[in-house]
Amino acid sequence: MKGDTGLSAGTQAPPGTYITNLSYFYGSNKIKLPSGNTATIGGDGLNLFTNLTVISRVTKKKFLGANYGVMLAIPALNTQLELPRLNTNDSSFGLSDLYVMPLQLGWRKKKADYIASFAFVAPTGRFNPGADNNTGLGMWSYEIAGGTTFYPDKKRSWNISTLAAYEMHQKKQGIDIKVGDILTLEGGVGKTFLKGGANVGAVYYAQWKVTADSGSDLSPLLTRFGLSNIKNRAFAIGPELSLIVPKLEGQFNVRALKEFGNRTATQGYAVVASFTFFVDRPFKELNRKKPEPVQPTTQPSSGSTTSLSVDNR
Repeated sequence: MKGDTGLSAGTQAPPGTYITNLSYFYGSNKIKLPSGNTATIGGDGLNLFTNLTVISRVTKKKFLGANYGVMLAIPALNTQLELPRLNTNDSSFGLSDLYVMPLQLGWRKKKADYIASFAFVAPTGRFNPGADNNTGLGMWSYEIAGGTTFYPDKKRSWNISTLAAYEMHQKKQGIDIKVGDILTLEGGVGKTFLKGGANVGAVYYAQWKVTADSGSDLSPLLTRFGLSNIKNRAFAIGPELSLIVPKLEGQFNVRALKEFGNRTATQGYAVVASFTFFVDRPFKELNRKKPEPVQPTTQPSSGSTTSLSVDNR
């Protein structure tokens, strides 16, 4: 899911348990062809909505000098988009494919943070080949990700981050189609305020299909027009704001991204809004002690979903 991470994408949350509710909206009324020309989508265009519940845990246990973490994302959405099929008018809301991250490692250094993870997507969503109301993609997927957040100043108030995620897919269930590998880069440049309680900046994503789709059940139109080996791409940029709310023991996050330069893909915009609850209630603990400065917020992820936290180092 493009644009689900942004500022401080290469940083793992401090040890603790987090529950995030994330809403994702993607809208488009155009398809960008391989030549760069535009084809307009009829009707009201394409409107995809996803709501995710994310449960994540970062432990104090060390492995290779890094903190060990896990994550589970449970998504529900109105429909699942499969190109080049865009007839999604008969959509209905339902649970989608589960995202499971059994391994996440995070390192914190003086000038930079680092993160690495392995995750998989299980085909638990509704999927019938050729159906218009699918909420899943009908395939197992595997993801390897790594990233960093660099702090150019001594106070670590400026943050520059990038997270790279590489997806590999098995064949779809009940149909001879294998989706090609996908590379996604996400991150941004931000500046913290309010003693680290707010992070504001510009975020981006870039995604490329690295290998072409394959299989005997690919759309005949792709073969007829010589597009079966075409690899899609997408780019986007926009603003982000993250704000910690101590009284709620949580953090709000919102970002909006406008796509450009896409090929063999829809081109539109994405809006992502989330609230993360700090289950361990760190501010309640801080009130019992002498207050300490709050460090920059973070949204750890794998290239898919995430949770936020406060760092009381």
